[in-house]
Amino acid sequence: MRALTVGVFIMVNPIFNIAILSMNTRKVSTFTYFIKKHAHESFQVSTAELADACIVDFDEAEAVKLWHDGFFNNKPSIILSSADPDKTQSVWVKKPVSSADMLAAVGTLLKIVINNKE
Repeated sequence: MRALTVGVFIMVNPIFNIAILSMNTRKVSTFTYFIKKHAHESFQVSTAELADACIVDFDEAEAVKLWHDGFFNNKPSIILSSADPDKTQSVWVKKPVSSADMLAAVGTLLKIVINNKE
């Protein structure tokens, strides 16, 4: 956590947990690096059980099955897919994924996570 002092008040901005799911080892490493480099002030990579949010590859059949089985428990998610899956509590990033699209998605995801915590 990081603290910001404003007058006599200290505001604490929490770091939320994010899981990277339904991806091979190379993709997990790539998205872990992205989070550590570009979103470390807001998110840290964690296990699915501890996650406040997820990044999931929806072009993988396992991810769709997990979603339908309720594994994500309505956790806010960034969904990577070639077609918009139109899921609530999610931000769609069209494949192929660009850094600019991921940065925008992380910003939107952070707003969703914060709103859910209030």
